[in-house]
Amino acid sequence: MFNHAAFIVFGYAISMLAGNAWAKQPDGAYLDGGSSKVGLILVHGRFARGSARSPVVNPLRIAIHERLGFHTLSLDYPAPRSTRSHPEGIVNFPAAYQRLNAAITFLAKEKGVTQIYVMGHSLGTQITISYLAKNAVQGFRGYIGVAVYGSGECRKVANPLNSFCNLKTILRNTPTLPVIDVVAMDDQVDVSFASERKELVSPTYQQVHVEGADHSFRRQEADMVNIVVDWLKLQQSR
Repeated sequence: MFNHAAFIVFGYAISMLAGNAWAKQPDGAYLDGGSSKVGLILVHGRFARGSARSPVVNPLRIAIHERLGFHTLSLDYPAPRSTRSHPEGIVNFPAAYQRLNAAITFLAKEKGVTQIYVMGHSLGTQITISYLAKNAVQGFRGYIGVAVYGSGECRKVANPLNSFCNLKTILRNTPTLPVIDVVAMDDQVDVSFASERKELVSPTYQQVHVEGADHSFRRQEADMVNIVVDWLKLQQSR
């Protein structure tokens, strides 16, 4: 008697061995860019944990898809393994890195994306920047940081929460990488972190101050979206 379930499992195993396995879409919110070869991966902030449709990332993923036609994939990052450990008490970084790997693989393998931009907001900047400091991404075209968090002394052992030092590592590895650093000027913590990053500003590293914006850009959402969309248009024209 024909066993349909066994046949499906067997066929899946054969496809895995042949290297033709489907790259699963990771948890999050995806908008299909059709034939576009450009994709944007977004990672939200701490207090929006579990929500790929949270403030900042949600308006960006929609606007960039609608205005530029890109594939956009906003990720839900994994919950921490412990509320007491550090930095795992904030987020499970190794699992978050695996999810970023899965997002890149999904866009490249399933959607034919050859140009990838990465964006983070708040804690999402710490996740994405620490990931990029450790991993080379094929087709990586630029980084978007909105309300970048984390600073401090740069040590030999990298701290995933120290975005300032991890950005230095990224720029040392790829000195001409386009970066836009969007600062919420009505949040004193954001302003303090941003002042340290001024030394990174260059012809390819742009820091943009948004007056009146709080950490989640509630009052200046449209300005923030326009800044990022215009920057992406400029990168694509080069």
